[in-house]
Amino acid sequence: MKSGMDAPHLPAGHPFHAVLDAAVRARAGLAPAAVPEPAELWEAGFFGLDRVRAFTEAPESARRETLRLCAEGLLEEGYFIEKSGLNCNAMLMLAAETVEEKSLYAMMASDEAVHLHLVAPYLPNAAARSASNPFLKLLERVIEEGSAPAKVYLLQVLLEGWGLTHYKSLGDGCRAASLSQAFKHILKDEALHHRGGVLLFDPAKLSDSDRAFVAGAVVEIFRMVQAGPRLTVSAVERARGGLTRAQKTEVFRELGAEAQSAPRLSLLRGLLDEVDSAFLRDTFARYDLLRPFGPEECAA
Repeated sequence: MKSGMDAPHLPAGHPFHAVLDAAVRARAGLAPAAVPEPAELWEAGFFGLDRVRAFTEAPESARRETLRLCAEGLLEEGYFIEKSGLNCNAMLMLAAETVEEKSLYAMMASDEAVHLHLVAPYLPNAAARSASNPFLKLLERVIEEGSAPAKVYLLQVLLEGWGLTHYKSLGDGCRAASLSQAFKHILKDEALHHRGGVLLFDPAKLSDSDRAFVAGAVVEIFRMVQAGPRLTVSAVERARGGLTRAQKTEVFRELGAEAQSAPRLSLLRGLLDEVDSAFLRDTFARYDLLRPFGPEECAA
């Protein structure tokens, strides 16, 4: 079964949208609102761009383009995470052995449908986008290739646990009240999803091949965090039409890449410690996963 990231949308104006809108309002209690331009959703300081000379000394048009790219990067990740959650929870529901587990995953799928409907309007041309960044490619692979126990560990325990801090930050920093409320609604649901994964995960259900698959995915996730705020640096680079290696290193330094990554790596490790993760002990030692990369390494 596929991840569902490439599932099509109904055409705009289709009458079924009104039915879905009503269902989402009934569950989330949020009414449709005016949608600001992505560049207006978060201030430069949210991304640390107020400390970056390549941003602050750029023309207004380049600064606005950088903010747009940063915002759309966040929204795109959220959109595809929630979109793929529909298929993922369907898989987990079919694999579940008890009525209670099946019920949980059915409700989680419903939550993801609401989240998708709340986020999608803020992402321009959402239906035409493809899941192309490395994190989304990894997520797609976990959903399509991972066993049910591996999905529970990687998605519910680790990534939905990470989502508790991530969505809180997005909601607190967002300048659009409607989207801020949407993130706070998502945060409430993510807490339940994560807690369910912590309670349901049983390391004894992981086969040897599952453990190898999980270890590989954990290394990729930690490497992405070790490498610093790449989305932000990429946005600066694209808006300026390119950066040299030295300029990228300076941007990472001005953003405080190591200072950003260190607590995030500790957070991820703490999430894994909520369950029995002893099988990953050698993986952490071998790959030095808790060391944030310096600006030069990030730029490389």
